[in-house]
Amino acid sequence: MLKRVREQVRAVKQMRRALKPALLLMSFLLVALPAAAVNAKSLSIAVIDPVAALSNTDQAKAMMEQFKKEMGSDAQEALRLEDEIKELIEKAQKDAAIMSAEQAESLNAKAEDKKMEYGYVRKKLQKKQKEGRDQMLKVLGPKLEIAIGALIK
Repeated sequence: MLKRVREQVRAVKQMRRALKPALLLMSFLLVALPAAAVNAKSLSIAVIDPVAALSNTDQAKAMMEQFKKEMGSDAQEALRLEDEIKELIEKAQKDAAIMSAEQAESLNAKAEDKKMEYGYVRKKLQKKQKEGRDQMLKVLGPKLEIAIGALIK
């Protein structure tokens, strides 16, 4: 019982130490926010998602279409692998009672191989997506910067 009380006291002390910086920050914000609110009247803030802004342009749409064509075979491969994995899992669940241990092990090994292959194809697709997005930002980024500069002025 005494041990439990000591642990609880230690826990409370640790929580106090952890909360101290947060309380100081909150105190500062309570003092600073009213002053910032007075200055905020002359401040305009905008949030821009560059990928979303660029994706609505004709040039970006053409780039995305080209990108989809390039990724088509890999996307089809990923879908095919997903279907094969689902089939193997369903077969293992359905036939578990009548399968020998060797058959079940073989089926699990096939499923694991397919999962690894699927992971590879998925990573490849994600890498291509990132490269495509980066390429779009590289090509269209300067135009976006000009447009943002015009909005600021």
